[in-house]
Amino acid sequence: MLPRDLPHLKSINQEVALHIGGLAGLPTRDKRGNVAAALWVKYSEQSMVGMLLETSDIHKILLEQIQLQLAARKDLIQEMEQNNVVVKWLMAFTNSWEAEYSSQIVSQHDIGQLVLSCMHETFFEVIALLDHSLHFRRTSVHVFIAECMREAERHFAEEQEEWKLKVATARRLVAGADFNLQRRMKTLGEATTEAERAEVYALEKYTYDAIVLAPLADIRDGGVVLATKLHSGDDAAVRLLFWHPETRSLMCRVVGTILRKQEVCNRSGGYSAKVQRNDITQKKHVALDTFCAWVLDHDKRLQVLVDVLNKPEDLVAWIRDHKQLQEASDGGHYSHNPPGA
Repeated sequence: MLPRDLPHLKSINQEVALHIGGLAGLPTRDKRGNVAAALWVKYSEQSMVGMLLETSDIHKILLEQIQLQLAARKDLIQEMEQNNVVVKWLMAFTNSWEAEYSSQIVSQHDIGQLVLSCMHETFFEVIALLDHSLHFRRTSVHVFIAECMREAERHFAEEQEEWKLKVATARRLVAGADFNLQRRMKTLGEATTEAERAEVYALEKYTYDAIVLAPLADIRDGGVVLATKLHSGDDAAVRLLFWHPETRSLMCRVVGTILRKQEVCNRSGGYSAKVQRNDITQKKHVALDTFCAWVLDHDKRLQVLVDVLNKPEDLVAWIRDHKQLQEASDGGHYSHNPPGA
């Protein structure tokens, strides 16, 4: 099963970050329900605001404005029989501010660097273990995966060139169809009735939609591909192993213990330095033993992963960089029901 689109891929990425944070014993959310900055951070932002006014400033002004408006209508509110009127107004007023503020900010979020570094460390811990799998049948799985990633990049580059040609052709078709429609409407003149003009327009519109717009549906979808980049090299391999459902849970378990060990070893105190360190090291070994057993048992799920690696078009879908997704910032909130789910 391939990711449906970039929002779906972004949702998977955030799920992975939360899963790893939970296994490592890190706080996963703040008091407002936002994903913790250690797990999910803003990498870049294109904003019309934010230089002079911070989010906290907007929040303070919003609360003051609400209090002023409620105070000005205090007598009217007390006379109301319906208690939910004020709540509805409050939510609508707040939503209008939220929508306007968010529309001015386009943020790109990704997994926090601390977690991402541990994901890379985990990759190098387990990649040699995959050499023992009969599904790969390679002397070096690391080399094989690197070759697959390069092939996916070549396929992606060719795909981009094809989309560019299709988009250019489509733009010419749209321009020609628009011109023909306008010319056709002008030739009718004033001698025809409104009903006749409407009938001709409907016919031309139907032809335009069927001949021009319908074939462009794929190009619109492809526009998402056209505007994105791929992860490459080991970074792409790390993303694949953590994003693909067949390997995600095992990889998250290992990286959770590695991150937990780092957190424990960085604490002060004798207990942390002796007992806890031994306990968490044992948990890491157990997680790696589980991964080893999974590989040595020749689990069929590994064959699914090999099939993805051998199909560049499928591999491209898994290693796209969702940070290129241009959409209004969601404030870091995680949706349990992502679009299209």
